Amino acid sequence: AERLSRLRRRMVRCITIFDLEDSGMGMKGLPSVAEFDEPHARDVFQFMQHICAEILGPNYVLNAPWAMVKAYNWFKKFVPEKLSRKLRLLDGDGRSDPEFVEAVGGEAQLKMLLATRMGLTSGQINKPSGIQDIPPGHDFQKSCNVSTGQRVSWSYEVLPGFTDQLLGSSSVEFGVTGYWIGEDPSGRSGSRHPRLLEEIVPKQVV
Repeated sequence: AERLSRLRRRMVRCITIFDLEDSGMGMKGLPSVAEFDEPHARDVFQFMQHICAEILGPNYVLNAPWAMVKAYNWFKKFVPEKLSRKLRLLDGDGRSDPEFVEAVGGEAQLKMLLATRMGLTSGQINKPSGIQDIPPGHDFQKSCNVSTGQRVSWSYEVLPGFTDQLLGSSSVEFGVTGYWIGEDPSGRSGSRHPRLLEEIVPKQVV
């Protein structure tokens, strides 16, 4: 945060996002990992519990269990506002929460963050190709970084599901959107263009 603040010549506001999708977390909490838990309790927790309320920035937890969100929203009534306002639990990916969308820089920025998310505990890795199951009403986003002069191509195939013979073929939309961030032509150090969205391939049913 300090480095970015000096670069942008303004105070940079940092937030922390915890995405519990495919984390294995339930009502009993996260799975225990001794290699992490023991050093964290020894080196971090004892120190942070004394200063956390003073220096903690906004924290958002995505895809938290529904019951946990309800319990926290009730419990935070008894917690000092100074601390409770720094932690928000959301039972979805945050796109339906206007305050969170604004905090992360807008819907386009949030979609980019979600598109780069990988489910480490579910065995997913960032490969250029593969097979992806898309549940009804959901979407799948793939993000890649490009530079000036680089050529990007793609191909895809929609495979029938096991219920297509009974309910008819699936309706899937495909589209491509560019999210451009470029240097400010004025030449000011560290300044950049505003984010610009460009619909390269309009959404179409395939």
